[in-house]
Amino acid sequence: GENSASYNNDTAEITAESEYMSEWRRDGPLGVLLGIVNYIKTLQQYALFADFQRLAYRELLADAPPNKRKILEPVKPVITRWNSFYSCFERAVQLQLAINAYASYYIKRIRDEDTYAESRRNKLPHALHWMRSDGLTTHDWAVVTEYIDALKPLKAATKRLKRRGNSGRFSCIAEVILVFEYILNYYESRVLAYEAVEYNAYNEAPEDHLAINMRAA
Repeated sequence: GENSASYNNDTAEITAESEYMSEWRRDGPLGVLLGIVNYIKTLQQYALFADFQRLAYRELLADAPPNKRKILEPVKPVITRWNSFYSCFERAVQLQLAINAYASYYIKRIRDEDTYAESRRNKLPHALHWMRSDGLTTHDWAVVTEYIDALKPLKAATKRLKRRGNSGRFSCIAEVILVFEYILNYYESRVLAYEAVEYNAYNEAPEDHLAINMRAA
């Protein structure tokens, strides 16, 4: 009776949350950003992205230091390496203007091609999902920055354990346990900070994707 209904409601809620997060990871700021970064993989794409960096650097002050004008490549994340996503997001923020311009170039091109196809009642041309998005807004970049902050402990832990390995010694079990306890306590405290938030209370309430992803971790 009541227990069965409660179980069904819980299952439906978990399913809905899972579907929401799958959609968010594809269409949200991180999904769009990763789609853009991973699209840059040929010599032609790297050259085009470099051109957009040069255009972005024109907005810098004339006396900006040379390191601020250096042509950089985006960092590709590796799904099995925690710190690679930190490095990917950190480099992306550094190249924010160029990434926005690069994405806008393809978004506008696909929009024009779609308009033409629709006027001829033709099938829409193939395009990656992010090319039919609105790109990355200021709010989206703020979300990316949030995740950089959330990933910092993993970056630091990986660096610490790697340094132990590079010294010719295996990281002792005690140190590994201490590092993971620190990470666990950090994320548990971050999740607790979100528990009192009413995500649907008003329009300006924060989104719940970060808390959900932290619990999933």
